[in-house]
Amino acid sequence: MSNKTPLQAIIVVSSLGMQFAISLAAGYYGGSYLDEHFQSGQVFMIIGLLLGIGAGIFAAIKLVKPFLND
Repeated sequence: MSNKTPLQAIIVVSSLGMQFAISLAAGYYGGSYLDEHFQSGQVFMIIGLLLGIGAGIFAAIKLVKPFLND
């Protein structure tokens, strides 16, 4: 991306927010489902949230890195 425009920045920021939100939601709901299935309290929900945060950070780095290299 050699010609960076404000529109590209807006697209990157909105994509970043959506990826992070989807990662967190998937981790939360996946963990909640496993907690309900195995009747384990909130163990899997916490693990799911941590995995969702990790996945969101990984996706953010992967998305922003090419934008910053130019």
